[in-house]
Amino acid sequence: MRKIVIAVLMSLSTYLFPAEVSFPGTPALSPDGKRIAFSYEGDIWVVSDSGGIAVRLTKKGYNYRPAWSPDGKYIAFNTDRNKNFDVYAISLDDGSLVQVTYYTGDDILRGWEPRTGNILFTSRRELSHRGAVPYMVGLSGGNPKPALRFIVSDIGISGDGMIAFTKGNYSWWRKGYRGSAASDIWLCEGDSVYLLFGEHSDCNDGHPMWADSGILYFLSDRGGTSNIYKYSFSMGELLQLTYFEDDGVREPAIDGAGKRIVFERGFGIYILDTRTLEVRDVEIEAMQEEWEDVWLTECKEISEFAVSRGVVAFVLRGDVYVGDTSGGKARRVTDCSGRETGLEFADEGKVLYFASDRDGDYDIYGIRSSEKDIERLDLSLSIKEEKIISTPLDERRPKISPDGKKMAFIRDRGKLMLYDLKRKKEKLLAQEWVIPEYEWSPDGRWIAYRGGDYIDDIYLINVETDEICDVSKHPDSDISPAWSGDGRMLAFSSKREGDEYDIWWLYLRKEDDEKTEEDWKREKLIAEKDTIPHVTVDFEDIDERVRRGTKLPGDAVLFSISPDNERFIFKSNHTGKVDLYTIEKGNKNLKPLTTGGMDPAQVAVEKDEVYYLSKGKIRRTDMGGGSQKVIDFDIREKIDIRSEREQMFCEVWRTLKNEFYDENFHGVDWDSMYNKYREQALGMKHPCEFRNVVRLMLGELKSSHLAIYKVRKSLPLSTGMLGAVWDFDYEGEGVRVKRIIKCTPAYGKESRLYEGDIILSVDGTDVGGGNIYELMEGKSGELVRLRVLDKNGKKRDVWIRPSDINEINRCLYEEWVDERRDMVEKLSGGRLGYIHIPHMGWASVDKFQQEVYRRGLGKGGLVIDVRNNSGGWIADYLLMMLDTRVHSYTIWRGGKPGYPVSERLPYYVWTKPSIVLINERTVSNGEIFAHAYKTLGIGKLVGNRTRGDVISTGRRTLRDGTIFTVPGRRWYRISDGMNLEGSGAIPDYYVCNPPYEDTQTADEQLKRAVEILLGQLKVE
Repeated sequence: MRKIVIAVLMSLSTYLFPAEVSFPGTPALSPDGKRIAFSYEGDIWVVSDSGGIAVRLTKKGYNYRPAWSPDGKYIAFNTDRNKNFDVYAISLDDGSLVQVTYYTGDDILRGWEPRTGNILFTSRRELSHRGAVPYMVGLSGGNPKPALRFIVSDIGISGDGMIAFTKGNYSWWRKGYRGSAASDIWLCEGDSVYLLFGEHSDCNDGHPMWADSGILYFLSDRGGTSNIYKYSFSMGELLQLTYFEDDGVREPAIDGAGKRIVFERGFGIYILDTRTLEVRDVEIEAMQEEWEDVWLTECKEISEFAVSRGVVAFVLRGDVYVGDTSGGKARRVTDCSGRETGLEFADEGKVLYFASDRDGDYDIYGIRSSEKDIERLDLSLSIKEEKIISTPLDERRPKISPDGKKMAFIRDRGKLMLYDLKRKKEKLLAQEWVIPEYEWSPDGRWIAYRGGDYIDDIYLINVETDEICDVSKHPDSDISPAWSGDGRMLAFSSKREGDEYDIWWLYLRKEDDEKTEEDWKREKLIAEKDTIPHVTVDFEDIDERVRRGTKLPGDAVLFSISPDNERFIFKSNHTGKVDLYTIEKGNKNLKPLTTGGMDPAQVAVEKDEVYYLSKGKIRRTDMGGGSQKVIDFDIREKIDIRSEREQMFCEVWRTLKNEFYDENFHGVDWDSMYNKYREQALGMKHPCEFRNVVRLMLGELKSSHLAIYKVRKSLPLSTGMLGAVWDFDYEGEGVRVKRIIKCTPAYGKESRLYEGDIILSVDGTDVGGGNIYELMEGKSGELVRLRVLDKNGKKRDVWIRPSDINEINRCLYEEWVDERRDMVEKLSGGRLGYIHIPHMGWASVDKFQQEVYRRGLGKGGLVIDVRNNSGGWIADYLLMMLDTRVHSYTIWRGGKPGYPVSERLPYYVWTKPSIVLINERTVSNGEIFAHAYKTLGIGKLVGNRTRGDVISTGRRTLRDGTIFTVPGRRWYRISDGMNLEGSGAIPDYYVCNPPYEDTQTADEQLKRAVEILLGQLKVE
């Protein structure tokens, strides 16, 4: 236990003015119901139940989810001050602060256990690889002990020890979800676990709150909107207590006597009197600080850049800066509420073009020096800005022709436009669903672009004649077109052999394709230097001239071709890390330009200098792969956070308006949502609360695959995990081992721990009655000395190198799979094999092919398990292995009938019977697989209906690094045109596992699948 004494209340900060509190969060009533604790501006506050001036209790990190101790002397809360969410508690007597939990992962506070005064929280530790289990720990410390040994989403414990918990995994801010993953309330009495209402409902019941008189209050959207309900166990009666429409109740919490419930609704806090059913709002004021200025003093989050003749322009936090390529002082040349992107130099670096959304949509601007004798933008003290192109649609990604006379740009998402800068006229060149990449030819007469609705090909268009040609013509993905400087060669990256990108290239002239190496040597000797390139394209059989440029394991993604036209500049992960390389045509002379996993996001070449963007900074090397140098810039600029938030909010709203997969927005008036949430979002000083307001707006769409989040910049101290599951019934000194998880550090030959071992100390520090996780802070990957007492009373030292929780989760998952494989083997008498598919990423394709062969050897059928599958994109690859028809068989002389699978088929195939297991945690592409398996008649589905979350989605990054997702493509079942969003795959045989089977070897769904498949084998 760690105590920190703080000066409470008024001494925490310099308060400036009282103001109304809007959007207070996660409220909690004191046991006597007279005070409310809540979160606001990232801190915990307390106010009278009648409202008034609130007092701030915390001042570090993001703090939320307060919960009063049963005696009212402490408030526990969640905080991320250690980079992850731990539970802390603050004394209301002396202001002392206690750290209660210690762990790399998030420990989410759920309240206090009323009888013991222990703190209740959920955490994903050694008991489950898939979800959080509820634990209890004392305020004074000790090792956390599970309240239940299976996964829950919320939990409440009554005064007489009865447990109510919820199962379900939908987002708290998503309105109107109906499906198998909807939250249910379960009850636990001793060894008995059962549903409160007897069966699963597609509506959401959650937030169980006990009253002493055998009454359970909870939240439910069974009427369409989340409201508070009351269930009496003695009467068996269900009553609705609130009747809100549109915006429902969020985050309810009950007082100690069960008389009042406080909750969020809209942007305020309300109190319900459970006896009179009166609802009143709580008007709160707080002495608030002014908006805190944010100063940028480092260039470490650059999002893009451009280079020209010694000048570099870059975008940092949405604004454009310019400086010298050697570094030093950089100046901000745009200062507006919009976000700038798509930098493009022109006129030998004198003009910089870019797109900005400062007026509500992206328009194209140009800036130049307005000083008579100074043309360099980085030296000029006076900048002239001009809006070049503006329409109600987005115009982005400007690129200037080599002669500087024309500008190409993208309108909306898929209109490639040409604009004459002198005549100020434009024309449409090409239109696709989306055109993500394009490049001018060196002579300015052609543009190469990536297009195609469902198949990415590389196209050429003549900007003078509008002639278009598909030059790659391949069903696999072709991306990243690049021209050689002489205009005679075009290169791109393609997946045309396997599922990894390689570089492919072609000569545009047929005569060049026919030349020998000697011909090229001779031409170089007699060629005129510095001639203006003229691009000639021979379209006849152009796609047949495509050649392979790299043959590397992993991906090779092209950036450009070297100035001498001899080398490709690309990034590759073939060493296990992503770095920048060059290679000659013909897969010769591979040279690294960077090392150490630089993973460049952008590359620009100026003569022999190679500039690249890596890890938020611009760096430089040369074509020979010399030293890598970071270009450091000196800046000091103030960020207007409120204006930045306005731009971010508008960008999220506008992007979804233009790109959300359903143009009718699931029946929501999306324009009105802008007005409903804008002012509230702009008023949020803390970024977490800003994102919460945006989440509420996203939730109005009643859609899956919507999220907004910020990736943690720095990680917490990694807790060292031994791979031991503790004996939670042990009450002595130290911690006792119950069992060891296979393949973990504690399972190692030299570092083995055994059942019954008691760990007495860690690196010389006694465990005593304390928290083992506190002693293991920062120990992941380090060599640690454990003092161990075995069950025979003998002490020994064990030297062990703990792993992190991710590795423990992997080992727990493998144990879970092995248990089910053993079950299938025993239940089927060795006739069936078992395969689990955890996700639909490429690694699962190779793994599945191996498993189909390995687990299917000598078996009559396969049980294929896609329960808990998190989705991805590979369903069709797996189906190909399960739905190939047999057309013949072969026999070697003296051999057995068979088929040369490894010689003749792209993948190993399974043609015997199979069956698929699904559940409510099967999502997205896992659901597509299940739907297709059933639609194609491959076999039967067993288990629970899948979640019904099927939309193709992409990710966007906002100016401060916040990420949000954009569901852009819907899926329909071909047999009847049913939209798969909201329509989970329905099993042929319904079997629902009880909650405790999450972490136990019992598995009714699996047993039923084996039974059905064995019956099918008997019939066949």
